[in-house]
Amino acid sequence: MQCKNHNLDTTYSCAMCKTELCKECKPISFQGKVYCAACCEIAENRLYSMEIKKESFSSKYVFNRLAFSAILLACLISFSGYYFLIKPKDNIVIPPDDKEVLVFYLNLAYDKGKNSDTYKRQMNNILRLDMSYKSLITFLHTGEQYLEEKNYKEALVNFEKIKNMLSDWDLIYVFTSECYSNLGENDKAIDELKQAIELNINNTKAYMFLGDIYEKQDKIEDAILQYTKAFYIDNKNSSLPLKLAELYLRKNSITKAFEYRNQASKLGANTQNIDSLIQEGNK
Repeated sequence: MQCKNHNLDTTYSCAMCKTELCKECKPISFQGKVYCAACCEIAENRLYSMEIKKESFSSKYVFNRLAFSAILLACLISFSGYYFLIKPKDNIVIPPDDKEVLVFYLNLAYDKGKNSDTYKRQMNNILRLDMSYKSLITFLHTGEQYLEEKNYKEALVNFEKIKNMLSDWDLIYVFTSECYSNLGENDKAIDELKQAIELNINNTKAYMFLGDIYEKQDKIEDAILQYTKAFYIDNKNSSLPLKLAELYLRKNSITKAFEYRNQASKLGANTQNIDSLIQEGNK
């Protein structure tokens, strides 16, 4: 296995964060265990916050034994959650290889839903990839919380930070578009969705959101086109033919509406409302 930072064979593993280290990483040895510089830096910061006086590193980067024991104790007390206490950073530089992996993990997580075991596993996978990516997850969860509270400005601030760090993730543009749309900036929302589709031509949500915006603008033909694309990709989603039936009714295309109504019914959708609308249209 090679070290990420120096592309050299690893000879150590940090006892705290399990990061693989090579000699160039200058690992710090204490009581038979090896620690990386990042964990020692966190330990230093905790020591200052506890107002414990620390003796400086020796020329070989070895802490005073008593001070280092106090640091380790402080870290171990809250080891399972110490990254949650660090203020998230929006200036993280993500290596190109990691970006591809992050997009894969995130799309897999959201494909199964936030309450699924898959979602939790993928979030853990992101942290295993690099604990600094905790900032990305924090901004994501904070943005979603603001979105649920309909605080679209603050949600947008958090989503934009993610977009700056991980511009290759198509779904983040769907999140920002929802914010822009609810803030009355439909042109920006449309641009965001087009960017999402450019990154992932199979992004069903982007087509659906685009269709919703066009419908609100009374651009029914454009809305139908977007929902048709979405249904072509996700032909097991009963809500899509149901929506297409509704849109065709709005342009008085009863035959087409009935055709999509039947497709929705075959997929198990409740067609009671659309049936009533079709009957009214036939009068």
